[in-house]
Amino acid sequence: MKYITITSSSFEEALKKAHSEYGDEVRVLSRRDYTVGGGLFSKKKTRCDLTIYLSSQAERDVGRTDEASMREFEKEAQTPDPGTLSSSERLNTEVFRGAFDSKRPEQAEKLLINNDISDPLKAEILKDIGSGDINMEIASRIIKLCPFARDVQIHPKKNLVLLGPTGSGKTTTSAKLAVLYGSQSVSTALISLDSFKVGAFSQLKGFCDAFAIPFFPVVDESGMLMALEEVRSSSLVIIDTMGISPRDLSLNLKLKGMLGLLDKSETEYILVLPSSLRRQEMKSILARYADYDISAIIATKLDESSKIGDILSFCYEEGLALAFVTNGQHVPGDIEKASSTVILENMLLPGLDMKEAEGQIKG
Repeated sequence: MKYITITSSSFEEALKKAHSEYGDEVRVLSRRDYTVGGGLFSKKKTRCDLTIYLSSQAERDVGRTDEASMREFEKEAQTPDPGTLSSSERLNTEVFRGAFDSKRPEQAEKLLINNDISDPLKAEILKDIGSGDINMEIASRIIKLCPFARDVQIHPKKNLVLLGPTGSGKTTTSAKLAVLYGSQSVSTALISLDSFKVGAFSQLKGFCDAFAIPFFPVVDESGMLMALEEVRSSSLVIIDTMGISPRDLSLNLKLKGMLGLLDKSETEYILVLPSSLRRQEMKSILARYADYDISAIIATKLDESSKIGDILSFCYEEGLALAFVTNGQHVPGDIEKASSTVILENMLLPGLDMKEAEGQIKG
């Protein structure tokens, strides 16, 4: 089943556009109303993201030939021996074939466990769950419960500071963000404080030179003051930081000293976390940065993780919004604004090909 997200100025306009492009078989999965602009780069405007899918009949009718039908029938007929399936494959097969139709709460709970959804988020999703399509209900509730950092995506504050552990992908993500915002005609500069990682400065300088982005390596407070003076005319300054350890007091103090020179009212702190981490590890890292007002999350290395449930659960439990996800090392690509489509693509829901929506929307 294909999910499509349509963005327009209102729900009515988005729905009209959906019917115009896809016909009367359009079904609405979810809607999200929000405001963009009114900040650094644009005037305030209303927006509505409408996530839709086509009814099962329409999907069956699109491009169907007798030969295609026969191939599908033959594929369905090749049922594997249940004893050879993994637990998740067995779950997917059983749910897709309706084995648990009479046990809907249990079926829904199994799906959530299979996606590594935590107990608090799971309880909220299962609350008064209805009798419709269980996949649709779960997907819709997850989308509604997991907020996106629209302000960061559309009109961030002047200073965007990336925090996170060593190896989380901050340096590559900094370059991706600089190019992404720069492509939107935002005057962008990049400051790196990571003089401790071998090659970090030269790596970022190479990226910035390639895309004509001003780059400033900083090793101390004096250098930070000079760099901030240089980027005064830039609309957005992305700041890459070194990973810190709770046991390294001197490094922590050094980072605090340099970041303390930023105007707090113009600064946003974003926590960068690999999506492969477990929830407790994420909480431990968040506690390490308790001195900073973390406002959003960037989930990296999604290509190395089979599930997105831990990061969604973490965001829900900590009241944090998801801003971006990255799914590879390629610069300037392999980064997407967090959206309904991105979440659906990375959920393991039986019988639904979430990857079909890839590339159809960029948030």
